[in-house]
Amino acid sequence: MKNNSRNYIQGLAVLDKEIISLPSKPGIYKMLDSKDDVLYIGKAKNLKKRVSSYTKLKNQSKRILRMISETKTLEISTTLTEVEALLLESNLIKKNKPKYNILLRDDKSFPNILLSTNNSFPQIKKHRGKKNEKGFYFGPFASANSVNKAIDALQKGFMIRNCSDNIFNLRTRPCLQYQIKRCTAPCVGLVDKNEYNKQVIQVKNFLSGQSDKIKKDFADKMQTCSDKLDFENATLWRNKIRALASIQAFQNINVKELGDVDIISLYKKYNNIAIHISFMRSGSNFGDHTFFPAQAKELNSDEIISGFLSQFYESKIPPKEIILSHSPKENILMVEALSSIAGYKIKLTCPQKGIKKKLIDASLTNAELSLNRKIIEQDKTYKNFNELKTLFNLEKDIKRIEIYDNSHIQGKFAVGAMVVANTEGFDKSSYRKFNLEFNQKILGGNDFKMMRDVIKRRFKNISSESKRNNLPNLILIDGGKGHLNAVYQVLQDLQLEEIKVCAISKGVQRNAGKEKFHLINQNSFTLPTNSLIMFFLQKLRDEAHRFAISSHRAQRKKALTYNPIDEIEGIGNIKKQALLKYFGSAKEVSRAGIDNLKKVTGISQNIAERIYNFFQDN
Repeated sequence: MKNNSRNYIQGLAVLDKEIISLPSKPGIYKMLDSKDDVLYIGKAKNLKKRVSSYTKLKNQSKRILRMISETKTLEISTTLTEVEALLLESNLIKKNKPKYNILLRDDKSFPNILLSTNNSFPQIKKHRGKKNEKGFYFGPFASANSVNKAIDALQKGFMIRNCSDNIFNLRTRPCLQYQIKRCTAPCVGLVDKNEYNKQVIQVKNFLSGQSDKIKKDFADKMQTCSDKLDFENATLWRNKIRALASIQAFQNINVKELGDVDIISLYKKYNNIAIHISFMRSGSNFGDHTFFPAQAKELNSDEIISGFLSQFYESKIPPKEIILSHSPKENILMVEALSSIAGYKIKLTCPQKGIKKKLIDASLTNAELSLNRKIIEQDKTYKNFNELKTLFNLEKDIKRIEIYDNSHIQGKFAVGAMVVANTEGFDKSSYRKFNLEFNQKILGGNDFKMMRDVIKRRFKNISSESKRNNLPNLILIDGGKGHLNAVYQVLQDLQLEEIKVCAISKGVQRNAGKEKFHLINQNSFTLPTNSLIMFFLQKLRDEAHRFAISSHRAQRKKALTYNPIDEIEGIGNIKKQALLKYFGSAKEVSRAGIDNLKKVTGISQNIAERIYNFFQDN
């Protein structure tokens, strides 16, 4: 230990110096390196005692010893309680992504079903993110697809509207949803508020676990109609029952006595870790997801579970019970922290028998299967990266590949897309899209200009060593020699010629398998159509194309629903609707004079001048 200790003298000196002035209070501490990058964020009930524990080298793991050796600065923040420290730690870990903390690299928000009550006639829709909108939330669901299926079935079963409030307020006759019996058309008064509210209550009851009772009521109504020989309405009730049954059909496991629970299991193999979570609400399974946390190889299972719980629920409301395969470190503290997030008492259980144990066992099986697939995919990726290194004559091993593509319609709604692949596959958290302004320079769709703009924006601020360490070893461009030269020129200007660039163009008939590969100062070449590395390069290129197209479509959809009146200060929804009903469109509003604007109900002289000046200035 004496010889090894010499490597940590500087880090220990930093800690010893700071320990003198550290308070014996709860809080968080941050260890920073020489570049002021955060190495580790930890929480403590007693900051002085916790930081002092790092100076006892004999008891430390290799991971902690490496961290101490890199530490050049220590920063602290005190809190009133240890629970507050745990919550702050989770928030800062997500924000800073420290090198030595457990990280949920693929953390994401999960969608919910929302019955929005902003309007007198609630709307059913998919919702992600913070629950700021008034209404009733149900979920989370593991995927957007499962939410879409559920909403589709709920519309068939209960005929709740899914249109936006803007469309709802502007309708003068029923839409297609009414014609196909998925809405009762409250927008034009074909159902009154009381009757519609009954539909809404049925949806809430169904999602809250009363599905069997509602289906029985529907079945009784179907039978009554059938007895009266009213076969048209009997068919309608039958279709509703089928729609509701379809929701339960795709929910796999249903255990009514459980209520609202999350089931979380941890599985380890070859220093790889998988954490599988299933969402069960009102006894119905709303889907599952598997996480592969980073930087957790040297930690015990209880530490990994603790890190997962604190980060996962930092921005999500936990259910009343969480069933676990492993008990978290500092169980009581974790219960207090999660309860403070939820606003009610949380229960953490590690079952040893019964239905809960069976659910944990099933979750562990899913975690194992997911981790095995992940290991196989990683092995394939390593092999492909090594082949690419040889193919493109690279000196260093490939750690990161960036793939670029553009999408537009003759220059309009132009979007540049960057997709990232590393040794573990596609790194979706690192994807970026670049909204490109429509101007004369790219009128008609100047792909070369767009690509230059994208590359310039991606790399123009690469200055610090930490950012340069995140540079790609290889850039792939969807295009030909022109795109290649455009990109290489930007990299030369930014003194980044060390990055290898390859442009991939399709053959004359644009057939997959006929691609040509273009490199600077080298002859273009192709690969055998059945080559595995050809398939891999196609996969990378196609992912960039998919991301570019989806980003472009989102931009186009946003533009189609954009209304400039929304930007005018003091113009709310009521005044906007009045203007649109009077003039017919935003374009006609923009052409109107002050006197005509004043003729609209609710538009005063001052507001008319404000509207007129807005369109004159824009």
